[in-house]
Amino acid sequence: MALDERRATAAGHLTELAAERTEMQGLVLLPDEISAVGGEEVAGFRPEAQALRVEAMQEGVEVELALPDGVRPGIYSEHAADWVLPLVLEAPNSIVAGLIANYLQRRLDARRSSRSSEVPTVRYRDLERQTAKGTTTRIREIEGPAPEVIEWLRSGAGEISISPSDPGQEIRPDD
Repeated sequence: MALDERRATAAGHLTELAAERTEMQGLVLLPDEISAVGGEEVAGFRPEAQALRVEAMQEGVEVELALPDGVRPGIYSEHAADWVLPLVLEAPNSIVAGLIANYLQRRLDARRSSRSSEVPTVRYRDLERQTAKGTTTRIREIEGPAPEVIEWLRSGAGEISISPSDPGQEIRPDD
């Protein structure tokens, strides 16, 4: 299975959160959705967000959970791929891409050491901002076998373009 790339227009809350961050430093994780839970607004982050936050802080990389004012963080989950990474603001620099690749490699090594021969599928997502003819914010999603996603991240995730299956394809959180 080769890597697959899809792009879709980002939801309004993602566009707003991206616009508030003109200078990206470190790792900025974005919520997959914002919804009302028990009378309050909750931003849903993937369970892997916490693991990446801890790993980044241990490596000295600044980490931010992007939250709108008055919204608390929560957990969002889906089961479309074996490992679904949290949404990242913009293509990561080499330090952050390496951090994510190392995180995935450790999970893959642990899986192999438990004698599992099945290769997990990974879904990586980031937010792209284009400003040439006005601001457009889109989600870029890369999905494929873990070893291929790891290699893609290590080889310059923001610089390599994969042939998109359908550049206008809608990407919903539960795809």
